Amino acid sequence: MKADTSRRGVAIETIDPQARGTTAVGDPSGIVIGSPMGASGSPAVFWPLRHPVDSPLLGNIPFLFWLIETTRPRKIVQLGLGDGLIHMALCQAVERLGGQSLCVGVDLDGCDWPEQLRRQHQAEYSAFSTLIHGGWPSDGAGLVRGADLLILNAPLDRDQCQSISDHWLSQLSNKAVVLTIDAARVLGHPDLRNRLIEGAASVLAAGPFSPAGEMIDVTLLGEVQPERLRHLVDAGETSPIRLTARQVFKTLGKGVEDACRLRELQAQNNALRSSAQTLKDAGAAAKATSAAQAGERADELSAELDAAKRQAEAANAQIDELRRQNAQLEEAHATRIEDIAVLMREHKLRQKETADEAARLRDEVERLTRKNAEQDRAHKAQLAQLRETQEAALAELQGQLVAMQALHEDTLREIFASTSWRVTRPMRGLKAAISRRPAE
Repeated sequence: MKADTSRRGVAIETIDPQARGTTAVGDPSGIVIGSPMGASGSPAVFWPLRHPVDSPLLGNIPFLFWLIETTRPRKIVQLGLGDGLIHMALCQAVERLGGQSLCVGVDLDGCDWPEQLRRQHQAEYSAFSTLIHGGWPSDGAGLVRGADLLILNAPLDRDQCQSISDHWLSQLSNKAVVLTIDAARVLGHPDLRNRLIEGAASVLAAGPFSPAGEMIDVTLLGEVQPERLRHLVDAGETSPIRLTARQVFKTLGKGVEDACRLRELQAQNNALRSSAQTLKDAGAAAKATSAAQAGERADELSAELDAAKRQAEAANAQIDELRRQNAQLEEAHATRIEDIAVLMREHKLRQKETADEAARLRDEVERLTRKNAEQDRAHKAQLAQLRETQEAALAELQGQLVAMQALHEDTLREIFASTSWRVTRPMRGLKAAISRRPAE
């Protein structure tokens, strides 16, 4: 891409949020040793994401951190808060850099952040970040006056695009950078798009280097820009600097996505541990119930234990798959990015710690599963013993009943066969006849 520095809107660079990679390695500020971009390294690209959100833009967070660290904007204005990922990441970067920037977020699209995200914003960033609700600002030009970074993250109609083009852009600082989140969705009118790309030779919207799906377009609107940012934008599409930067940002973005996925798996493991503890407590309570209740509860515990085992196996399979993918991509990147070996080793160490933690959690789940299985077997053995005892007692009672019935029948036969019974038979007949006669 070429840049026209004689006019505002000098260049545009497109970053791919759907890019794929695995290991967070490399620093785009110093990818090529001895390049004008510098080789000192940028720790910002390795900052862990503090507020993860399930968003298609997760893969862009390392580039966003790098951009904030590179440009050090004094004032940031974001139109459209979306799912909160971009604004919270901006606030995190500003705080890491000393909190010397003012962040303003304008809610144009009725954002519905989770309550936890709102509380985190208020507690951690309210000193320098303000959220404005109520739709389109009445004094937009005044709002963006002197801003170094403008972020467009909501669909704009014709009038809004015209207002930004005619009144807002001229109020930005001479260091201004404009980020457009999914230009096809946001820039609904060609006037604003033409104004933003004025002076750029082309926009990366087609060809083998085109990003897919939603995009982040970076427009260097101001004339005063950091050298390493301008050098990255001015480099051609097939230049080593551009290609290496794309590869590194893809890799770092995939690392962020994998870290969020691993966090979800760890949460699932914690849930399984809690479930195993619940099963353990339920098993202890089952000892105090009656024999019938214990039998029914034992069957329920067995089913729940089987379900917990299946969930643990699924979680372990996902962890193993992620580890396998990481190993494959590490081997591929080792032959292509030799200049970042030190950073690669650092990431591998972090990855090993994460894998060890996952393995420890898996071992804990297996231990609890085995322990529950042992308790379940003990409960079943107690139930079987109790049933045997009841059956033996029942057999003994039945034997006693049979003996008593036989004794009763023998007694009756002795009475019927006795002499007194035969002697008194006429008297019993006379008594019965008298009792049948009607009273006179």
